[in-house]
Amino acid sequence: MGRPVVRVLVVVASVGLFCGAARAAGPDEKPGRLNLTLPALPPRLAEAPATQPAAASRPGEKKLPPAPPPKAAKKAAPKGWWGRYTAFWDKELERIIDMDLWGQTTQLPKGYLTVKYQFNTRQAVGRRDKDGNKVGRYVNGKLEETIIPPIAFGGVLNQGQANEVNKPCLQRDYSDCLLAFDAGASGQGGSHEIMISYGVTGRLDYYLQIPMQYHKVRFNPRVLAIDPFFATAAGINYQPLDRQTVNDFFTFVQRLGRPAPKEAANLPIGIGDINTGFSWNFFRTKWISSALTYRLYLPTARLANADNSLAFFTGPDLDTGNHAFAMGAGMGHDFRLPNFIHKNIDIVVSLEWNFAYAFPWERPYPSTCANVYDRMNPDSCRGFRPPEAGASALFDPNHTTFPDLSTMKANGSTYTYTPGFSQDVSATLNFSFWGVGVGVGVGQSWAQKPEIDGNASFIAMVDALQLVAPTRSTGLKVALHVPLFPLNLPATLTLQYQHDLYGANAIYFKNNFYATLQGYIPDAALFKRDRRK
Repeated sequence: MGRPVVRVLVVVASVGLFCGAARAAGPDEKPGRLNLTLPALPPRLAEAPATQPAAASRPGEKKLPPAPPPKAAKKAAPKGWWGRYTAFWDKELERIIDMDLWGQTTQLPKGYLTVKYQFNTRQAVGRRDKDGNKVGRYVNGKLEETIIPPIAFGGVLNQGQANEVNKPCLQRDYSDCLLAFDAGASGQGGSHEIMISYGVTGRLDYYLQIPMQYHKVRFNPRVLAIDPFFATAAGINYQPLDRQTVNDFFTFVQRLGRPAPKEAANLPIGIGDINTGFSWNFFRTKWISSALTYRLYLPTARLANADNSLAFFTGPDLDTGNHAFAMGAGMGHDFRLPNFIHKNIDIVVSLEWNFAYAFPWERPYPSTCANVYDRMNPDSCRGFRPPEAGASALFDPNHTTFPDLSTMKANGSTYTYTPGFSQDVSATLNFSFWGVGVGVGVGQSWAQKPEIDGNASFIAMVDALQLVAPTRSTGLKVALHVPLFPLNLPATLTLQYQHDLYGANAIYFKNNFYATLQGYIPDAALFKRDRRK
């Protein structure tokens, strides 16, 4: 399901046979001479008089047999591998066109193998919060977009009043914050995807999908605002707010028991969750077609290193999938409208719904260090460690914001991660003229907040970062579908662009392009079987 099958233009050349025919004489026209001499007749009878029809016969005259019809020229067998190749596909395309395969729910003809390769490239622009608002800092009324929400603490600190560091900042430029830090995350990436499908019965397909991802993400950190009193007490450079300010802030973060985040992640290629299953076109008429798809996901995705993970703010690296067993199903419906525009223009409305449930899986905790960070004599351990008493007394005396996570592995080195439910729905309007198709569609994806079962303080930290949350995104897609059969290539090319419209707790992208090349191989060509009727 989800693979558009199009009708292709097949130009069949007709061969005309030209043959001569006798022309009957008109009423004012003399018949031509028949240049025949019959030995049995006297010479004077060899030529018929002008007043006597040429077809008349006399006693004793032999009748001429009618000329046999001209024989049709025998079609020469195709010569060479190219001739056999084109002849095979000419017959095969005639057969497939007669099947009237249309819509996204149609399956491959029986015995057909298809290999699809899809390439995607995109650039991350920003992120929307739980309410769908774009996150970032407003400067002179203009939003500076960012992938990670700025880490900000409002309130007052040690100025004759009780510590209040958990209040929200009120100004949209974070100017009233006690401390505001922006990781400055940016990145680009995309995916490679290979799908192999086989037509089992003509209504039932088996498929195997191998997704792969690549990305390059960087942090360009900066301190947006800092209270002068706090900066002096914490040993952080205050003016100007430059890279030295960032380095001092990272030192203070380590004193609070957190590792300084890594600032780059480059993944040339990483495999995702391989999935396999069947698609069944259980209902099909001239105007309506429906199909069911059943999927099994395997835990093959590459997980980001926990010590360089965006989820824990230890770095910018990303997972390439859930890395968990999952079961999924989907249903699609196609509705073909009458050809009211032109007899060769097909209009199809497609609706699709898919859902999946990913089961629990064990994931490793980030690294921990046993000793408090010593800024005068730092060790080589990079991980979560006990907070320094002086830093905690200044910023978090009750250890509510920065609890001690050095003991999170006390009951085991892993925690349980359950991705849970996800689903997506889409509606597409497709126009097809002689196989060249244009589609416009809108779709929405939703995923629940993953469940984490493990150390309570670790879970509280993850929740506070708000990077593991329920997600929702809505996008618009435009696609162009071009068959390559007129070029004697049994393949199709699809170009698609996707634009993010709305979302919640989701990253949005620009320059989000897809290119898909799909080739078709009948087993008659592979195994030299007879073509199926």
